[in-house]
Amino acid sequence: MRGRGVRYCDEHRGQYAWKKSTPGGYGSHWRKLRNAVLAREPLCRVCNQAGRIKAADAVDHITPKFEGGTDAFENLQPICEACHAKKTAAEARRAQQCLTAQA
Repeated sequence: MRGRGVRYCDEHRGQYAWKKSTPGGYGSHWRKLRNAVLAREPLCRVCNQAGRIKAADAVDHITPKFEGGTDAFENLQPICEACHAKKTAAEARRAQQCLTAQA
């Protein structure tokens, strides 16, 4: 196995993978996209549409990746943590419903 000279048997190889430097496994490409989105539009788009002014501190996929969304600039929006948590929770419920329906 690659990585710092450590080798594992076939049974344990996948259990000890090195973690990426950013949450959710996003790397330098994502950081560049995120910075570009926040530079272009520094306010939370969801709050702005509701008549509130709040700084964005995250970038969200408008169409989630699990529903076929991509990292295309047009599919990204600036969002505050509160709005992001609410949207992510709704997406997680939708994903769970899809999984339950498929079972």
